Amino acid sequence: MMDEEDSARNVELWELDRSQLNKLDPFRDDPAGITRSLDATVAPSYGQEVPIVLEKSLDPDTYCSCSCCKTMTTERESLCCRSKVYCVQMPPGQCLSSHKDLRKLLDPIVLEVNLKLLWESGVYETKDQEMNNDNYRYGCYRTLHIWLYGKKKGGRVCLPSCLVNYIRDLFPDDNYTGFVNRSP
Repeated sequence: MMDEEDSARNVELWELDRSQLNKLDPFRDDPAGITRSLDATVAPSYGQEVPIVLEKSLDPDTYCSCSCCKTMTTERESLCCRSKVYCVQMPPGQCLSSHKDLRKLLDPIVLEVNLKLLWESGVYETKDQEMNNDNYRYGCYRTLHIWLYGKKKGGRVCLPSCLVNYIRDLFPDDNYTGFVNRSP
Protein backbone atom coordinates (compact mmCIF):
# COMPACT_ATOMS: atom_id res chain seq x y z
CA MET A 1 0.00 0.00 0.00
CA MET A 2 1.18 3.53 -0.60
CA ASP A 3 2.42 5.27 2.49
CA GLU A 4 0.96 8.53 3.84
CA GLU A 5 3.55 10.66 2.07
CA ASP A 6 2.75 9.18 -1.40
CA SER A 7 -0.99 9.46 -0.95
CA ALA A 8 -0.70 13.07 0.23
CA ARG A 9 0.97 14.21 -2.98
CA ASN A 10 -0.39 13.69 -6.47
CA VAL A 11 1.42 10.76 -8.01
CA GLU A 12 1.27 10.05 -11.71
CA LEU A 13 0.48 6.45 -12.63
CA TRP A 14 3.74 5.95 -14.50
CA GLU A 15 5.63 6.91 -11.34
CA LEU A 16 4.17 3.94 -9.42
CA ASP A 17 6.02 0.65 -9.27
CA ARG A 18 4.37 -2.68 -10.14
CA SER A 19 3.41 -3.55 -6.57
CA GLN A 20 1.74 -0.15 -6.08
CA LEU A 21 -0.14 -0.48 -9.38
CA ASN A 22 -1.41 -3.94 -8.42
CA LYS A 23 -2.84 -2.53 -5.20
CA LEU A 24 -4.95 0.08 -6.97
CA ASP A 25 -8.67 -0.56 -7.05
CA PRO A 26 -9.82 0.63 -10.49
CA PHE A 27 -13.29 1.34 -9.12
CA ARG A 28 -12.10 3.48 -6.20
CA ASP A 29 -8.61 4.83 -6.81
CA ASP A 30 -9.13 7.47 -9.43
CA PRO A 31 -5.97 9.34 -10.23
CA ALA A 32 -6.12 12.99 -9.36
CA GLY A 33 -6.61 15.07 -12.42
CA ILE A 34 -8.58 17.81 -14.02
CA THR A 35 -12.24 17.52 -13.24
CA ARG A 36 -14.50 18.40 -16.11
CA SER A 37 -18.02 19.56 -15.80
CA LEU A 38 -20.61 17.91 -18.00
CA ASP A 39 -20.71 19.95 -21.14
CA ALA A 40 -20.69 19.47 -24.90
CA THR A 41 -17.35 17.61 -24.72
CA VAL A 42 -19.03 14.65 -23.03
CA ALA A 43 -20.68 12.52 -25.67
CA PRO A 44 -24.25 11.51 -24.81
CA SER A 45 -25.26 7.86 -25.12
CA TYR A 46 -27.64 6.50 -27.77
CA GLY A 47 -31.04 8.09 -27.72
CA GLN A 48 -30.04 10.98 -25.49
CA GLU A 49 -30.56 14.47 -26.73
CA VAL A 50 -27.55 16.37 -27.94
CA PRO A 51 -26.80 19.30 -25.61
CA ILE A 52 -27.44 21.86 -28.36
CA VAL A 53 -31.21 22.20 -28.36
CA LEU A 54 -32.95 24.41 -30.85
CA GLU A 55 -36.29 26.06 -30.15
CA LYS A 56 -39.25 23.66 -30.28
CA SER A 57 -41.74 24.62 -32.95
CA LEU A 58 -43.69 23.16 -35.85
CA ASP A 59 -41.56 25.24 -38.21
CA PRO A 60 -38.56 23.18 -39.41
CA ASP A 61 -36.50 26.37 -39.70
CA THR A 62 -36.48 26.54 -35.89
CA TYR A 63 -35.59 22.90 -35.05
CA CYS A 64 -33.93 21.39 -38.13
CA SER A 65 -30.16 21.32 -38.49
CA CYS A 66 -29.95 18.75 -41.33
CA SER A 67 -31.98 20.83 -43.86
CA CYS A 68 -34.27 17.87 -44.70
CA CYS A 69 -37.04 18.14 -42.08
CA LYS A 70 -40.56 19.18 -43.05
CA THR A 71 -43.45 20.60 -41.06
CA MET A 72 -45.03 17.99 -38.76
CA THR A 73 -48.43 18.07 -37.06
CA THR A 74 -47.16 18.17 -33.45
CA GLU A 75 -44.14 19.59 -31.60
CA ARG A 76 -43.32 16.08 -30.38
CA GLU A 77 -42.91 14.92 -33.99
CA SER A 78 -40.89 18.02 -34.88
CA LEU A 79 -37.55 16.37 -34.26
CA CYS A 80 -34.37 16.56 -36.33
CA CYS A 81 -32.03 13.60 -36.82
CA ARG A 82 -29.17 15.81 -35.59
CA SER A 83 -30.86 16.47 -32.21
CA LYS A 84 -30.10 13.02 -30.76
CA VAL A 85 -27.24 10.55 -30.80
CA TYR A 86 -28.09 7.23 -32.45
CA CYS A 87 -26.27 3.94 -33.03
CA VAL A 88 -25.88 4.99 -36.66
CA GLN A 89 -22.99 7.37 -37.20
CA MET A 90 -23.17 10.21 -39.69
CA PRO A 91 -20.65 12.94 -40.48
CA PRO A 92 -21.53 16.30 -38.88
CA GLY A 93 -24.16 18.21 -40.79
CA GLN A 94 -25.36 15.27 -42.89
CA CYS A 95 -28.89 13.94 -42.65
CA LEU A 96 -29.72 10.35 -41.75
CA SER A 97 -31.99 10.24 -44.81
CA SER A 98 -28.83 10.26 -46.96
CA HIS A 99 -27.23 7.28 -45.15
CA LYS A 100 -26.01 4.60 -47.57
CA ASP A 101 -27.85 1.76 -45.74
CA LEU A 102 -31.24 3.46 -45.54
CA ARG A 103 -32.40 2.43 -49.02
CA LYS A 104 -31.42 -1.18 -48.33
CA LEU A 105 -33.32 -1.26 -45.04
CA LEU A 106 -36.44 0.26 -46.57
CA ASP A 107 -36.49 -1.91 -49.67
CA PRO A 108 -40.02 -3.33 -50.14
CA ILE A 109 -38.73 -6.93 -50.25
CA VAL A 110 -36.87 -6.50 -46.96
CA LEU A 111 -39.95 -4.86 -45.41
CA GLU A 112 -42.19 -7.66 -46.67
CA VAL A 113 -39.96 -10.28 -45.06
CA ASN A 114 -39.85 -8.28 -41.79
CA LEU A 115 -43.64 -7.90 -41.73
CA LYS A 116 -44.24 -11.59 -42.48
CA LEU A 117 -41.82 -12.59 -39.70
CA LEU A 118 -43.63 -10.23 -37.35
CA TRP A 119 -47.04 -11.66 -38.26
CA GLU A 120 -45.72 -15.24 -38.05
CA SER A 121 -44.56 -14.58 -34.49
CA GLY A 122 -48.09 -13.52 -33.53
CA VAL A 123 -47.60 -9.75 -33.45
CA TYR A 124 -50.57 -8.17 -35.22
CA GLU A 125 -50.11 -4.42 -34.75
CA THR A 126 -51.36 -3.64 -38.25
CA LYS A 127 -54.99 -3.41 -39.42
CA ASP A 128 -54.53 -6.34 -41.80
CA GLN A 129 -51.82 -8.66 -43.09
CA GLU A 130 -51.69 -7.22 -46.60
CA MET A 131 -48.74 -5.69 -48.38
CA ASN A 132 -49.92 -2.09 -48.73
CA ASN A 133 -48.35 1.33 -48.15
CA ASP A 134 -49.83 1.62 -44.64
CA ASN A 135 -48.18 -1.63 -43.53
CA TYR A 136 -44.95 -0.84 -45.38
CA ARG A 137 -44.74 2.46 -43.46
CA TYR A 138 -45.33 0.58 -40.20
CA GLY A 139 -42.54 -1.84 -41.15
CA CYS A 140 -40.26 1.11 -41.97
CA TYR A 141 -40.88 2.81 -38.63
CA ARG A 142 -40.25 -0.42 -36.76
CA THR A 143 -37.08 -1.20 -38.75
CA LEU A 144 -35.69 2.32 -38.33
CA HIS A 145 -36.35 2.26 -34.58
CA ILE A 146 -34.16 -0.85 -34.26
CA TRP A 147 -31.56 0.61 -36.66
CA LEU A 148 -31.34 3.89 -34.74
CA TYR A 149 -31.55 2.60 -31.17
CA GLY A 150 -30.12 -0.91 -31.52
CA LYS A 151 -33.09 -2.51 -29.75
CA LYS A 152 -36.86 -2.69 -29.83
CA LYS A 153 -37.45 -2.52 -26.06
CA GLY A 154 -38.43 0.69 -24.38
CA GLY A 155 -41.67 1.58 -26.12
CA ARG A 156 -42.32 3.85 -29.01
CA VAL A 157 -40.44 7.05 -29.62
CA CYS A 158 -40.81 9.66 -32.33
CA LEU A 159 -38.55 9.19 -35.30
CA PRO A 160 -36.86 12.25 -36.80
CA SER A 161 -39.04 14.33 -39.12
CA CYS A 162 -36.65 13.87 -42.04
CA LEU A 163 -36.91 10.06 -41.83
CA VAL A 164 -40.69 10.07 -41.36
CA ASN A 165 -41.09 12.25 -44.44
CA TYR A 166 -38.63 10.10 -46.39
CA ILE A 167 -40.83 7.07 -45.57
CA ARG A 168 -44.00 8.97 -46.48
CA ASP A 169 -42.48 9.82 -49.85
CA LEU A 170 -41.61 6.14 -50.44
CA PHE A 171 -45.01 4.81 -49.39
CA PRO A 172 -47.52 7.65 -49.85
CA ASP A 173 -51.09 7.79 -48.56
CA ASP A 174 -53.88 10.37 -48.44
CA ASN A 175 -54.16 10.24 -44.66
CA TYR A 176 -51.36 9.82 -42.11
CA THR A 177 -51.96 8.83 -38.50
CA GLY A 178 -48.91 10.57 -37.04
CA PHE A 179 -47.06 9.37 -33.96
CA VAL A 180 -49.04 7.01 -31.69
CA ASN A 181 -47.69 6.37 -28.17
CA ARG A 182 -48.77 2.74 -27.90
CA SER A 183 -50.00 -0.05 -30.10
CA PRO A 184 -53.79 -0.32 -30.48
